[in-house]
Amino acid sequence: METKTEIKKLGLIGSFAIYIPAAILMLCLTKYLIPYLSNETRQEAAFGWQLVITLLPLIFVQSYTVQRTKNSWVGVIMRGGLNGPSFIAICFGLI
Repeated sequence: METKTEIKKLGLIGSFAIYIPAAILMLCLTKYLIPYLSNETRQEAAFGWQLVITLLPLIFVQSYTVQRTKNSWVGVIMRGGLNGPSFIAICFGLI
């Protein structure tokens, strides 16, 4: 009773169709929502347009690498390698 249904791969175009809107959403959030919340709460934002510029190459490199290796764990490790040290630095007030 076990049937294997092959899942259709996203491909490079499909990956970009997911990552590009996510990058645009991140840009809008950092440009409009974060400054608004920062103003209202009187807390300084820890990131901004510099983060978007920093992450832009990752969008392309990560989707390409995951597609070529056919292994999503590569993307998870890449993301963790970039976000982990930054998260720790922000937590300790270094950034």
